[in-house]
Amino acid sequence: MKETTTPTTDPKTGLYILRGTIASDGSQIKIFCSHCNQHHYHGWPSGSVDPGHLEHRQAHCIDTLNNKATDSPFWDHGYMIGIVPPAKGVPTRRITDEERRASVAGALRIIREIEELIEEVNREVQNESAPGWLKHYIGNRRAHILTAEQHHQRTAE
Repeated sequence: MKETTTPTTDPKTGLYILRGTIASDGSQIKIFCSHCNQHHYHGWPSGSVDPGHLEHRQAHCIDTLNNKATDSPFWDHGYMIGIVPPAKGVPTRRITDEERRASVAGALRIIREIEELIEEVNREVQNESAPGWLKHYIGNRRAHILTAEQHHQRTAE
């Protein structure tokens, strides 16, 4: 199913606003990128469920068969992200600290497993290695998860 969203513009910054939903772990927001035609995940350490709350992010656009990342309208200055307002009458729920910690641990475990698989492939296949973009992406995911967790720990008190 192809998603379509038309980004609006933030009057304060002049940047596009991309809206998404809070991921199940509560520490990330999932937005749909109209340039890449796919979802991007960004740290959402505030856990805010207020649709008026916006935060700036750099683009996660990547080269695809049809588009170059640097052609993205979001590439140079990034965009503002916020949550999609909930439908009327739909209750919202904040995740517990225990759920968040378990989700962070699970995400980091998956990243470690992927890194181990990359290293295994590198050892077994002579003269080849995992693509640099994959290593870069995995490293960025770990950094985003750890940064969001550190931010949450600093602001939770």
